[in-house]
Amino acid sequence: MPGLLTPVILDCLGFLETPVMPLDWLTVSLVWFVSQCTSLICQHLRHRAGWYLRLLSFAWGLLQHSTGFLFSWVWAKFPRMSEEKEYVMNCYQVMRMMAAAVVVFLVSSCGIAKEVYHTEVTRLVKQLDGLESKNAELVSQKGNLDQQLQACQLELSGMRTQGAQLDQNLARALRRIKQLEAIAAKQREVFDKLRMQLDSLVKAGKLTVSIVRGQFTVQMSDKILFDSGRFDIKPEAEDTLGELTRILSGLQGRRWQVAGHTDTDGAVEFNWRLSANRSRAVTLFMINNGMEAERISFAGYGQFAPATSNETDEDKAQNRRIEIVLIPDLEALLSPLGGT
Repeated sequence: MPGLLTPVILDCLGFLETPVMPLDWLTVSLVWFVSQCTSLICQHLRHRAGWYLRLLSFAWGLLQHSTGFLFSWVWAKFPRMSEEKEYVMNCYQVMRMMAAAVVVFLVSSCGIAKEVYHTEVTRLVKQLDGLESKNAELVSQKGNLDQQLQACQLELSGMRTQGAQLDQNLARALRRIKQLEAIAAKQREVFDKLRMQLDSLVKAGKLTVSIVRGQFTVQMSDKILFDSGRFDIKPEAEDTLGELTRILSGLQGRRWQVAGHTDTDGAVEFNWRLSANRSRAVTLFMINNGMEAERISFAGYGQFAPATSNETDEDKAQNRRIEIVLIPDLEALLSPLGGT
């Protein structure tokens, strides 16, 4: 603003150095009136004060140059007016003083009102506080998001590790399944071979072949092997039992167990002893006829492992039996479970 007022102040100082015509009260009143009007106008132009002052300074400089040029042209064009030159110049100086007063009042009136200034500053301070609060909130949210991202990354890493472990377990399980399938295939092959070899004895009604509790089992009725209440093998059963021994002993690497069973007739202790003695007699006969002793054992179950109920004579006849059970090779079955 000092730069804008410089030409106005210089003009006023220059005016004071020249003799002017005395000012009357009318001139002073005119200056005061013009200043009040310009003050009222500038109150409506406060928001435009910046460009308004620049425009006013430009207009002032333009007036200075244009009036000087105008007077030079008038003196040259109208020589007779040179006699009134001093009076005209005095009038011109008064006009310059009035214009300077207008400019001063315009400049003094074009500032921003104090209330407006404080209101605007307060608004900007509140806006700044709001922005700082918003920024702090965003920083806090960013921190929370960073923590959540880190937690998600840790969880993802754990899931990847778990996924890799599951893939390894799945591959191991698939290998075990293949091994168990291979063992099962070999077992089926053994079972099928035994069925074919025992087919003639089965058709003759001397024994039956079945899978009992997941185990290959050969069953022989007690009336084929023993007399009632006795555990001596009948002579007529020796050929059948010898043929069976030859077939079973030919299955290398397999172990067998002879199990004796009775019905519920008679005392429990007697039936238990009878079942054990009968299974022992069959075991000894098979050992004497070529079965390796380390590959066979016997057990007596008495009446506690019936094949069916003991309500009828037919049911009791089925329960009185000798079973020769193929013992599973647990080492072969469990090796895939312990493999890698």
